[in-house]
Amino acid sequence: MALDGLFLHNLINEIKDDVIGKKIHKIIPINDTDYAFYLSNKKTFLISVSPSHAHIRMSDKEFLASNAILANYFSKHLQSAVITDISQFENDRLVIISLDGIDDLGYVLKYKLYLELMGKNSNLIVTNNDDIILEAVKKSYLTDAHLIKTGIKYEALKDDKLNPYKQADNLDPSLLQGLSKQASQEIREVGLNAFLKYEIKPVLIKNDKYIFYYTDLKTIYGERIYFNSLSELLEYYYEDIQKQTSESQDLINTKKYLNKELEKAKNKLEKQKIELENAKNNETLEKYANLLKANFYLIKPYTDKIDLIDYETQENITIPLNPKLKASENIEAYYNKIKKNKRTIDNLGNQIKETEKQIEYYSDNITYLDYSKIGDLKEIMIELGLRKSATKKTKPHLAKYIDSDNNIYYFGKNNVQNNYLTHEFAHQGDYWFHAKSIAGSHVILVGQLNEKSIQIAANIAAYYSKARESVHVCVDYTQIKWVKKIKGELGSNVIYTHEKTAYADPSIDYINKHAKLS
Repeated sequence: MALDGLFLHNLINEIKDDVIGKKIHKIIPINDTDYAFYLSNKKTFLISVSPSHAHIRMSDKEFLASNAILANYFSKHLQSAVITDISQFENDRLVIISLDGIDDLGYVLKYKLYLELMGKNSNLIVTNNDDIILEAVKKSYLTDAHLIKTGIKYEALKDDKLNPYKQADNLDPSLLQGLSKQASQEIREVGLNAFLKYEIKPVLIKNDKYIFYYTDLKTIYGERIYFNSLSELLEYYYEDIQKQTSESQDLINTKKYLNKELEKAKNKLEKQKIELENAKNNETLEKYANLLKANFYLIKPYTDKIDLIDYETQENITIPLNPKLKASENIEAYYNKIKKNKRTIDNLGNQIKETEKQIEYYSDNITYLDYSKIGDLKEIMIELGLRKSATKKTKPHLAKYIDSDNNIYYFGKNNVQNNYLTHEFAHQGDYWFHAKSIAGSHVILVGQLNEKSIQIAANIAAYYSKARESVHVCVDYTQIKWVKKIKGELGSNVIYTHEKTAYADPSIDYINKHAKLS
């Protein structure tokens, strides 16, 4: 990307009419570094000082509120304030926003927001009109070169570089302030004056990576997408491109986690089964214990073995003994081991069932990843504990198809959606579809049950399942009132009765031909 001083200069020129003179109706803290200002002109001004995507823009997005560092401060002091100015410090990545607030007695209080949009060092600082620091997203220590602490005067970091808007054409770009590598490269090619006369033409360029800028760059090659405004460009980049990149990495990490946990569970199951087989060797132990009890008088104390006649085979049998124990203690030790093995068999039987459920759970989630989008993936990550859930609980988003008869087919794409769809969203008379005995989507048919709707629902259930590459997939269906959640079980498994069966050759072409994704 290339959000440098020149980009910021043009961005401020673009948005200042949208923000100056506007009252702040509401401030939504998205997280500790990102804040959405809802203005009196019904527009949204977004401020981000995130280390990975620090910027400002006008936005058309809706945002969910969360608890954040400055949430209470903004609510008390800046909500209902009027933005009186927005400017840039020299050509640096420092934005200054002036505001007029009102105290409890009706007196005007003047504030400034200093937005340092400088990568990992980005910060948001609130001062009074005399630049005394009142609050900040990041406060620093006395040993820091750039001291940010409440009660002291804010001072911007300065360098010796020159503002390109105030310089002649013959300067080397390395001497100029606020230039990205891409801008410096272009200036070396065409000269500063010529470059500053480029038309504003917001562009996203894709070659081996994505680069955005306020104007087209002749020295950069790649596919281009042009935008009507800089805010529109930033919205697309940060909400779509960067999230897609993040999603790809999240998908890789989630798959890696699930495969690792699945392998651990499989190894655990193998060990449990071996241990169970060993514990089942009670028949031999019982024979030893009974022979020792019957031949008690023959056992010499403190010996390591005894040879006895097996009553069943009439053959000699050697029974190991503990030389540290008396004869009676050896017999008791064998009977205790038999009792312990019986308890072990019971415990291991339950443990094996739990481990098999874990294996099924991890396998199911791997299947769900095959057709997860950004929101679906986040829900899976939250369920697995790989990401924190939002402070405000929201209902899962449900995908749906609608056919020409206005029948609606809702389907879940992970455990969270499946559980919500079946146990909270659906009504008792709705029909529930699921690929038989394999992981997949819960599908709810809201509408008329007939041959056509059954085939569409069955295809959706089969396609969004582990059997999507199979043919003639068996799909069970029944009314919601006959579907019950299995208490305390992982995932979204259910038990159901009164079911009927349909068969489907899963095909997205068939689904799209008969219904529209909505």
